[in-house]
Amino acid sequence: MTATHGPASGAARAFLDAAVAQTGDTYVFATNTAPDDPDPEVFDCSELVRWAARRAGVTVPDGSWLQYLSLSEQGGEISVEEALQTPGALLFSFSSKPTPTSGRPDQAHVAISLGNGQTIEARGPRWGVGSWDAAGRFQYAAVIPGLGLAVPDGASPDAGLSPEAGTDPPSGEPVDPEGDGLTTELEMMLRTDPADADTDGDGLSDGFEMTRSGTDPLSGDMDDDDVPDAVELLLGTDPRAPAGAGGAGSLSAELDALMQAPGATGDSDGDGFVDWQEQSAGTDPVDATSSPLAQAPGPDLDESRSAGSASTVVGTDVDVDLDADPAT
Repeated sequence: MTATHGPASGAARAFLDAAVAQTGDTYVFATNTAPDDPDPEVFDCSELVRWAARRAGVTVPDGSWLQYLSLSEQGGEISVEEALQTPGALLFSFSSKPTPTSGRPDQAHVAISLGNGQTIEARGPRWGVGSWDAAGRFQYAAVIPGLGLAVPDGASPDAGLSPEAGTDPPSGEPVDPEGDGLTTELEMMLRTDPADADTDGDGLSDGFEMTRSGTDPLSGDMDDDDVPDAVELLLGTDPRAPAGAGGAGSLSAELDALMQAPGATGDSDGDGFVDWQEQSAGTDPVDATSSPLAQAPGPDLDESRSAGSASTVVGTDVDVDLDADPAT
């Protein structure tokens, strides 16, 4: 059996409509959206897929490479050519093919096919959410079985996908309303904006800056060199201020008391970092002594630069071509 060509219907239509309705929204790497939020304003590439699927009644993991692995395990992998003609199919670009034991590829991106050679995707900080030509940009493709699309033989068309453990913010009163991985309590201490996933507007979420990049969520240019921190990460230069100049590390003593406070829903160890953010950072969400603040972030951010090209990708979900025309 091959993938369905032609107009989408049912759950697939709801999935596409939800994603397309976000055209014009902002891209912030490593942001998370509340599944019940009817109209978020910030996405990264895998989060757009995850949120739109949830709006259609299907759950998929966060992280483009994890989405690909899960769909492949469900038998949903199809050719890129089929995906380009299948509304709602997913298109993936990786620097190396993901495997269950290889971890995250250095470069990873996912987009949604509109079935006409175009995509809807959260492409990167330069572009935000929109539609672009898919030709020549993707090496892998799959369909989400739970959306009711026809899939290759051996798949389970009605099977939904389970999320990666720890990635979903828990239900109930939100402790992280904007989905950046930091609780409101911690953000108040840090003086970041609990209502904005990217307080300093540099294209990196506050949670990512605190747990991964080691940059200051209150400053878009830590070393005052007139090159934004996000751009320095893309270029491979170090955006952080010299030792002793401040930044996230200097806040750890100030936050020590907060780390010992009883945890609210969604922050099991009460360290101020939502459980899913700790999972992403590799710390223990039920051990307050295992905190992203206790680990000095290094300069290696899974960053890769393609030799002889102008493409640089940081982390999991950035699709950046510094020379590309966003209209193409």
